[in-house]
Amino acid sequence: FSSSFDAALLLPNSIRSALEVWLADIPRRIGRVGTKGRLRSWLIHQPFPEEIEKWTHERDQYLALARWLGAPEVRNSEQATGCREEVTALSQQQSFSRAGESSRKIRIAIAPGAEYGSAKRWPADRFRKVMDLLSLKQEMHWILVGTAAETPIADAILTPPFHGQVENKIGKTTLAELIELLSTCDLLLTNDTGTMHLATVLGIPTVAIFGSTDPSRTGPQGAHNRVLQHLVPCSPCFLRDCPIDFPCMLGVTPEEVVEAMEEKLRV
Repeated sequence: FSSSFDAALLLPNSIRSALEVWLADIPRRIGRVGTKGRLRSWLIHQPFPEEIEKWTHERDQYLALARWLGAPEVRNSEQATGCREEVTALSQQQSFSRAGESSRKIRIAIAPGAEYGSAKRWPADRFRKVMDLLSLKQEMHWILVGTAAETPIADAILTPPFHGQVENKIGKTTLAELIELLSTCDLLLTNDTGTMHLATVLGIPTVAIFGSTDPSRTGPQGAHNRVLQHLVPCSPCFLRDCPIDFPCMLGVTPEEVVEAMEEKLRV
């Protein structure tokens, strides 16, 4: 196995990831050893430079890491936006095709899961409360998205049965299908997830709920996004599961989420 690889680039900051490539006897092991990573420093052959850590948002850290590893600099703004333009082309086409549909229902996607752990998940009954509150004001087309592992969350949201228009797409889309689906939506309501970042690239307005994680590091970027966070002394804790009474997430109410969503839908 190890004979196929000359080097391993470790993006996770865990001892397990470093130990795996060490046991595989991969000769060049590149990774972070700052802060928590110092516990695994003996497993790392080539540490990231300290300059990587000066960037707050992980996006900027990864871009700095790519430059350090020798990735070519983008030569002009057209190249810098090329990939984004390709990804957003479908979104723009969908927007143009919907422009004349004055009677079309507003399409709202909900990403109620989060792979890292329950501490990143706003409770399912609160997502349902948002659906109920908004549906009282206007007919909406709701779409639940996520991975197959999040099927129980969808079941909890849809119990008792929701009588408005809703599609449960959790566990039923490929990545390409998810991108196409998001591109047809007017807004995404989400936890701190990968889906949140997909919507940001597509230019879909996003309302993101943060608790255990730090939006300055992993939050959506851009004026069309809104982060809701109830700051408490223990937040952000970066734990997978809350050991107390979940004050950061429970401090975000369905009513303020509805207000944020209505604000973004008016823009």
